[in-house]
Amino acid sequence: PGIPRANFAPANHIPNIDHRSGDGGAEILGISLLDEFGDPLHLLLPGARILVRISAQTRRDLFRPDLGIRLRNHLGLEFAATSAAREGHAPGPLRAGEAVSVDFHFEVPELYPGTFSFSPWVSEGDAVCDSVENAITIPMARGDGPVYGYLRTPCHIEVHTVA
Repeated sequence: PGIPRANFAPANHIPNIDHRSGDGGAEILGISLLDEFGDPLHLLLPGARILVRISAQTRRDLFRPDLGIRLRNHLGLEFAATSAAREGHAPGPLRAGEAVSVDFHFEVPELYPGTFSFSPWVSEGDAVCDSVENAITIPMARGDGPVYGYLRTPCHIEVHTVA
């Protein structure tokens, strides 16, 4: 699964920057939201397979680099986050001037209809090199049924009668 390597292009644009912070050891170059065919995504659909691509360039040698994303709702509540290292795919040491892209492939959960934002970051160990708040915002389509709370958790139900 995933976008064929022949179609790979680093993310080179940040659509929005509400706030940027970090020590400058690396810089986020861009973030892309793509559908399963590699086309730009304009609406989150429950159950859709998507790709979030983050590209960054180092300004100094990084021995334990990591790239990650935070997902927030329209109120700014952070309700999901992950990183390459957390998922077992840390990029490994990078020399000053090297660029790296990390693709996060996942299935969109059924969230309540609203607007959501993705905030990418790059770090060296525990030190944040660059973080871009609300870099890309996208609406969530309405799913098949009502969503109580923030998301619908699919589950398998079994009913047993007791005699």
